[in-house]
Amino acid sequence: MYHAGMSEKAKNEAHHGFIQDKYTTIVATVAFGMGIDKSDVRKIIHYGSPKDIESYYQEIGRAGRDGDPAVCHAFWSQKDIVMNRSRINKSMREPYLSHAFEMLRSMEEFLTSMRCRRYLLLSHFDPSTAAPSQPRSSCCDNCDWQINNQQVIFIFYDPDGSSSKCIDVGKEARWLFRVIDEVYKGYSGLAKPVDFVRGLEKEKSRVRDSTRSFYGIGKERSDKWWKALGAQLRIHGWLTEIRKGDMAFGACVNLSSKAKKWYLANTEELMLEASPLLLAASSAKNKVTVAGPSRTGGTTANVEDEPKTRVLGLKQLRRYLPATSYPSLKKESTGLLEAIPLVEELRRLLDNVRMDLSKEQDCGPFQIASNKVL
Repeated sequence: MYHAGMSEKAKNEAHHGFIQDKYTTIVATVAFGMGIDKSDVRKIIHYGSPKDIESYYQEIGRAGRDGDPAVCHAFWSQKDIVMNRSRINKSMREPYLSHAFEMLRSMEEFLTSMRCRRYLLLSHFDPSTAAPSQPRSSCCDNCDWQINNQQVIFIFYDPDGSSSKCIDVGKEARWLFRVIDEVYKGYSGLAKPVDFVRGLEKEKSRVRDSTRSFYGIGKERSDKWWKALGAQLRIHGWLTEIRKGDMAFGACVNLSSKAKKWYLANTEELMLEASPLLLAASSAKNKVTVAGPSRTGGTTANVEDEPKTRVLGLKQLRRYLPATSYPSLKKESTGLLEAIPLVEELRRLLDNVRMDLSKEQDCGPFQIASNKVL
């Protein structure tokens, strides 16, 4: 463990123990990861959403610096986004506030998108980055999910290489936009407009003749679905967050210029990337029309009310069988099979020698010889 509340002696012991492979795992604050000089870190786990996408990029950059494969996981919930938004509201003022919100928006898009996460990271720093032409195995969890899960039918790839999983939310978005703009005048968060369109009693006092038809118009959709829709509209620039007055713990939701232009044009269709949360919150009775710029067009499929549990790293990457299961190896490579235990023993001895040398030189084992060399 490593954090600011520890003594200098304890922190130094933890730091050197990790560098010299005395400890295989260390639980630490962000500051430890930023200062670590160890090239053979194989896994980085974020417990909670990073504050922004640029910080996340720096932090995961500590893994796999020796060129060998490494894995990064992020475990997060919507509460993390709310806490980060509150922190930004309390600690920043314009013009930095808008930039901080934009960075948080990019992080939330990265976490909720079904597109290739590697592409999302690279394109954030270089918009000219070419989108992948198809999902790539072992690239990210989204790519593996699309390749191995039956829901791959939803994914589309157009000729220019971009991919999308879109649903038409034009009708529901128009309802929500009008309630935000005409009922609450941009002076509320997302929860109250959602309660209004769902017809909750606590928002009935807001009903006026001009907006009466919108009270309860969306009651067939769940609260979870409406909030997932609002989050996607905000992430993709249809809604903006603005702090008004001395608000320190939240921000008001307003229509962006893009949303106002769309609304005034009386456009019926609004194609929005469907996040797992938005699809998961859809009712089993509803059919979601999925469309994309592909040669095959769109498709329609039932969406289950309760999604199947998705666990990161659940997919089995390889299936290992004993060499005796392969006839060609059994017949022709008997000598090689007999040598396998010797190779394993040699690797163990080399690891021990590397560890002894690193202790003598007071350095990390990876500085003596990399795993690839061994």
